[in-house]
Amino acid sequence: MNLEPKDILLASIAVLGWAGAVGQFYLNRRLQNKDKILDRRYQAYAGYLKKSEEMHQSLRMSSIACLGESHDICVKVVSLKTMTEPEAALALNELFQVVIRKATEPLQLLSAEISSLKLVCSPKLLQQIEENQRLSLALHLELMSWLPKIDTAEFETLEAMVVSLYQDPRWKRMAELDREMILLMRTEMSGK
Repeated sequence: MNLEPKDILLASIAVLGWAGAVGQFYLNRRLQNKDKILDRRYQAYAGYLKKSEEMHQSLRMSSIACLGESHDICVKVVSLKTMTEPEAALALNELFQVVIRKATEPLQLLSAEISSLKLVCSPKLLQQIEENQRLSLALHLELMSWLPKIDTAEFETLEAMVVSLYQDPRWKRMAELDREMILLMRTEMSGK
């Protein structure tokens, strides 16, 4: 078989065209897969941040409500019009129990969102998520351990428990972790 240069040129152009089309197909498919992964990450990150913001909002609202209700109880005690000190102590104990229970509910909702986040995040973000979960769980267990103590606690003991919790360095670390996680999520989403 005798091939002319024109036939060889046409065959090589056809092979190159076919190879280019196959290469473009695989490149396009790879880019689509990256886009799908990025979209899944975006959905998981957005869901986590939304639940996190809902949790923070709920904690802020319940603490504001607690302050308002505890102020009302104290006013009633000081005025001695409608409530005696033992009744006020019982009312405050009930109020603190409700607030602690409400404070733990958002943590449970957020932990459900973290499960989907763990599936798509980077290893570095996974480490931060797991540290955040450990801190959240420790604080959650500490709050839950207070519930039986509230009924028997004196005001000074209860106040000391609340002050110690607010001064706990774990809260500061959780806030730092939250900022670090958001920055890392942004970095991962931008593709840097």
